[in-house]
Amino acid sequence: MEDLNKHQLVLLTLLVSFVTSIGTGIITVSLLQEAPPVITSTVNRVVEKTIETVVQGPEVPGKNTETVREVTVVVNQEELVTESIEKNSKSIVRIFENSEIGGEVFYGLGIISGGNIISARANNYNSGMDYRVVFNDGTETFVTREPDGASDRISVFKVTDGGTYTSVEFGNAANLKLGQSLIVIGGAQQRVVSIGNLASLVNGEESGLIEEIEVSLEGNDQVLGAPVINLKGQVVGLRTRRIGASGSPITYFISIDKLKSELSS
Repeated sequence: MEDLNKHQLVLLTLLVSFVTSIGTGIITVSLLQEAPPVITSTVNRVVEKTIETVVQGPEVPGKNTETVREVTVVVNQEELVTESIEKNSKSIVRIFENSEIGGEVFYGLGIISGGNIISARANNYNSGMDYRVVFNDGTETFVTREPDGASDRISVFKVTDGGTYTSVEFGNAANLKLGQSLIVIGGAQQRVVSIGNLASLVNGEESGLIEEIEVSLEGNDQVLGAPVINLKGQVVGLRTRRIGASGSPITYFISIDKLKSELSS
């Protein structure tokens, strides 16, 4: 070492750093390959998005000095999930129905769209029922249920207090991709969030629309009216039910495309 000059010491240092970096990379890859799926999925769940920013350049007489620069921002999936939930927090309500005979019971969840609240059909329309909705912040108001229309799976409630409420943003079922992450916001007494992946899409033979979506979820929350949202915070489905071949009700997610089609019919 004492016989080496400054240039040789620098080259030796670079060589040692290079070898160390290669060794570290090999060890890291080996550890990730042997790590449990939970760890690797956490490491890999990172999304890159490109945004355009306007940069003010030097002042040049007679010329536009603004330039557009693309900047890549790394966003963790956890941030997208929390932002999507927060975006819809004011637009999801709990619905209660009240009758003189049975008293008040929980009906289901609903999503706000304009002056309406859309939910699954938990039972048939009864003009003698009163309905109350509770918002995420604890405020509440009474609503009226619209008579059952052509759909046997969707119910609509009308907000009549004259208030202004935040509507959900609808997505497009045709843009869904198998395997993409989806969020289900449910819970009867308190908010329950489940995160899963799009497992399958069911196309309607007559409508030509994607009618049902299947989401791989953990847990057994089956609250009707629970919305499915993507990582953009858009509602792409709603939990409802239909009668199966055996005559028993089957809970599933109706796609937003099919839901809008039934509402307009």
